[in-house]
Amino acid sequence: MASKQTELRHIGAALSRWDTRLRVQQNITWLPRGLLVGFALALIMASAARMWPLFTQLELIRNSALLALAGIAAVSIGVWVWRRSPLQIARRFDRTFGLKERLSTAVEVAEGGLPIQSDRLAAAQRADAAAVLARVDEKDVFAARVEMRDMLLVLIVLTLLILAIYLPNPQEEVRAEQVAAEEVIAEQLEALEELREEALEDTGLTEEEQVAIVETLDEAIESLSQEGLTEEEALAELNETQQELEDMSEQFAEERQEALEEASGLLEDTPGMDEVAGALAEGDMAEAAEALENALEGMSPEEMAEFAEQLESLAESLEGTNPDLAESLQDAAEALQSGDVGAAQEALEDAAAQMEGAGAAGEYAGKVPKGESGQGESPSQPGEGGMGEAQPIEPGAGQSGSGQQPGEGSGGEGQGGGDGLDPGQEAGEEPRGGGAPDGGEEPFDDIYAPQRIGGEGGEQVDIPIDPETGLPIAEGEMVDNPTGEATVPYNEVWGDYSGAVNEALESGYIPLGMRDIVQGYFSRLDPEPEQ
Repeated sequence: MASKQTELRHIGAALSRWDTRLRVQQNITWLPRGLLVGFALALIMASAARMWPLFTQLELIRNSALLALAGIAAVSIGVWVWRRSPLQIARRFDRTFGLKERLSTAVEVAEGGLPIQSDRLAAAQRADAAAVLARVDEKDVFAARVEMRDMLLVLIVLTLLILAIYLPNPQEEVRAEQVAAEEVIAEQLEALEELREEALEDTGLTEEEQVAIVETLDEAIESLSQEGLTEEEALAELNETQQELEDMSEQFAEERQEALEEASGLLEDTPGMDEVAGALAEGDMAEAAEALENALEGMSPEEMAEFAEQLESLAESLEGTNPDLAESLQDAAEALQSGDVGAAQEALEDAAAQMEGAGAAGEYAGKVPKGESGQGESPSQPGEGGMGEAQPIEPGAGQSGSGQQPGEGSGGEGQGGGDGLDPGQEAGEEPRGGGAPDGGEEPFDDIYAPQRIGGEGGEQVDIPIDPETGLPIAEGEMVDNPTGEATVPYNEVWGDYSGAVNEALESGYIPLGMRDIVQGYFSRLDPEPEQ
């Protein structure tokens, strides 16, 4: 019995060792084929990227490497995970070594798959199978082999892949712009998400204000989450969101002010509160805040007690429209009732600051992320010639030969180069404005500036017609005007243009990112620039 088990273990160990060496050999043989599949998929991807803006060069290199590794991994996993039973392994090596089914018969008898009547015959067969193992030559059978045809195909496909990646790609610049826009939009989305969470946790907002602000931010987040959104479209969406929040801020501020004005009647009969009540009734929040800060000066304990009761009533009336102010007033009332005049003064100062504050949504409008203008210049702070709020164009406020935009920023590419030329003017032409090189004045060019048709019109004029020619009869001294020109000096119509530009800048019709550019353009057209 011991001899039987020893022989079977000897056969099983040999089969296991051969199976492992066979898997190593197969793994080496199939590695080039896994690489070939990975490189072929990468070549298809690189070819598609030359027709559509799908990947940048760096993305193609990274994806190609990942596909090659994936091909190698798939081959290795397939070779080592593939299961083979001991009988399948025995049959394979019987054929490989020419053992005439000795190993497969021994395994099949041991597993009970092949019934045998004689134990002596079975023992003799096992002994023969175990003895033949010593005569097997494994050296050449398990040598690593790589097909040259596979390597040649890998080399050809790899060469084509390198050419597809490194040759100039017309879609590369387009894709790079898309990637940059996606990064900017991702940052803006993250900022909007944080702003939304801040609004949800803001206890200073009423329920109505909170719902309105969150809905506006949700709409912006949904719009920026769309696939294929360009940076310009994202900028327009952010500007629209900011404008909506600013409009909400004005609306909420008006509602809060109206609530304060209505609540002013609660303070009319309180000693020392006449000035506060009057300022609230007139809507002068600054004066009301100043008066509220000084309200406790000179009050007797009895007056403070009465004042505390009025503050409680005022806080209750404002709770629905201005929770923060109501809380500060309530804190002041409780401090007065407990005799803590210092704490009451601090609470009143907080209330005064909240009275002077902007609308609830104004804070969130200022926190909406600003998009880039796409002009190659980094955004600057207001007053530094950047993307800040554009200032109205005043007559005489245009720019001379410095070529700078409004503010302190030095002009970069596309912001004036110091040539003093107007937009659209070629070098060598005379300037359109009124400034002469020596500081004197030059005549202004006439421009076509017809008036709009409309209105009631003036006095009707009858023009006599020659019955023979059908043409008007000219009387007196007339000047020929064969071209039919109707022009006026340029400086006489500049004011109309300036007014239209200022109206557009103030109305919010022009996106924030473009306001300085528009302002700078029309400033350079000013016929009377500052010297």
